[in-house]
Parts: sequence; structure tokens; C-alpha cells
Amino acid sequence: MYVPKKNQTTLLDPQRESMFQGDLLDLGRILRGMIGCEIVCLCEMPEPQVTWRIIEAMKLLDLTRIVCLVKPEESFLSDQIPETKTTHKKARSSQMTLSIRMIEEAMCDYTILHLPAFFA
Repeated sequence: MYVPKKNQTTLLDPQRESMFQGDLLDLGRILRGMIGCEIVCLCEMPEPQVTWRIIEAMKLLDLTRIVCLVKPEESFLSDQIPETKTTHKKARSSQMTLSIRMIEEAMCDYTILHLPAFFA
């Protein structure tokens, strides 16, 4: 299981799940973290550079299944001042669209779950 911040996620089944914490641009660390995995789960939709690294690692390890959890935009904008919300929303939407397109084109079995606002 891949997450950017350790305290955002709790393992439900530690016997079958593992958590990676570290630089998601470091291909070597990602590869070491993915060894033995059957499914990759992104708990947040990362920036496109990170998405590409994860796809690259999956291909090197012959992994074909990925699940992406997409949080509602409001959860990322709550602490922003009103003037920056629009700019931030556009940038995030653009990055998320690019990351989703990269996953769709990666020739893997993917599931993208758009979480409702109460999960944010």
C-alpha cells in the first residue's frame, strides 16, 4: 500500500498489507517497497511525476493491478484563503486528470474510486 504520509492510513490486515513511506520519486525505494505486492493502492492521487514512477516500477515488477482513491476537491481547499482556492483547484484538477490518463494508458487493470465528501 502506498501512501505519502504515515499517519493517514491504518493497515486493516497487517499480514496481507504493507505500507511504503518515503520519496515516491526514488525508483529504487519504490521497487523495494513493491516487492511481493499483488495490488498497488494509491491513497491519494499523486502528482504526475509520482504517478509515472509508480507505473514504471509496476512495469518492472510485472504488476498489473492498481487502485486509486480520489478525495473530493473540498478536502484539499479547506485551509486555503478564498483568492487561492480557484488557482489551487485548477492546478489540482489538471494534475489529477493527467495522472488518471497516465494510469488508464498504462495497460494495467485499474480501479479509480472517487470518494464522497464525508471521507475527506
